[in-house]
Formats: sequence, structure tokens, C-alpha cells
Amino acid sequence: MIFLRHPRPAVAPGTCYGRLDLAEGPRAGAEIARALRQMPPVTAVLSSPARRCRRLARWIARAAGCEVQEDPRLLELEFGEWEGRRWQEISPGDLAAWRADPWTVAPPGGETFAELHARVTAMLCTAPAGAAIVTHAGVIRAARMILRGDSLAAAAARPVPYATPLTIARVAVADPAEPTGPGGREEARARPGPKRARRRKRKPSATS
Repeated sequence: MIFLRHPRPAVAPGTCYGRLDLAEGPRAGAEIARALRQMPPVTAVLSSPARRCRRLARWIARAAGCEVQEDPRLLELEFGEWEGRRWQEISPGDLAAWRADPWTVAPPGGETFAELHARVTAMLCTAPAGAAIVTHAGVIRAARMILRGDSLAAAAARPVPYATPLTIARVAVADPAEPTGPGGREEARARPGPKRARRRKRKPSATS
């Protein structure tokens, strides 16, 4: 699958935004044109409903001769009360707790990364093969965890450039129906499987 983060949005540096419906920045036209030159052929286009994703998705769909399918499961992480605030204005204690464990800790009124991971997993189970998916950095990081078995730390450390086609191929051990969790593929391998009851051998009887 081909994933693209939206063009750079019109927002002040250092602002927390996820569901905040931002407009595209002033260089969006050039970024979209560059993305179109880099795009491989696709047969379907899925997009986050966010305004900063829709124009890029429409241009890709026009080139592919298909319609855009908007999916709310492709929206960015919900930051709740932190939306639109400067990172430096957020309570240092709350921010430290979230950064230490974003998998289970949510911003006030927001969602955990585990919740984002679950909805991206559900989306990938129904996404058509050969699709371009126009979305956000958090969703792309979750897709790397689901499809490639990356840990949350590894996915978070990899940059997600704006308006750039990224191919994320499914590795043999990764199944979207069985999410790997924050530890990635190694955690999934170490997880014990279901225990099976041992079948006792039946002794032959005199009447058998």
C-alpha cells in the first residue's frame, strides 16, 4: 500500500494538533505536484476527512481515474484538551506522563495510541489492494506497526515527510487482524500461544 501524509498545514510551529481541522500551508500546491510526479499507479484512493488531506487525495484520484473514499478511521490522534495549544503551554507533568506511555495514556479528553492502532487495524483489514491512503503521521506510524511489526518506539523514531508517497509492504509475519501491540513483532513472538489440553491415550478394553 502507498501511504501519504498530508501537505504541510498552516499552523504555527510548536502547536499541538491532531483533529484540529487545519488548512493547507502556502506551499501545498508545489508539494501536491511533487507527490503526483512520485506516485506509482494505484487503483483506489482512501483519505482522512480532514481538510488538509482532501485536495491531495482528489488529485491522486483524478490521475488514477477513481473516486476518493473518505474514512474517519484515517483521522489523526485525538489530542482532546491539548488541541491547538502550544506544547510548551501544556502541563509538564501531564505531557511527561503521556510521552512516557502514549500506548495507554491519553491526553485529557483525547485517545490513546492503542485506540488509534485499533481503528487503523480495522481499516487495513478492509482496505483494497493497490490503494493510496492519504492520512496523518500517527496513522502511518500505526500502519508500520501493523504491517511491518515495528515497535511503537521504532515507528515513532522514523520521520514521516509531508506529501511523499511511502510504500509499506506487509511482512510475512504481520497480519492486520492480529495487531502486534507496542512492543512490535518481537513482543508478538514472545507472547505465549493458547494452551491445548493434552489428549490422553485410551487404553483398549476387553470389549473393544
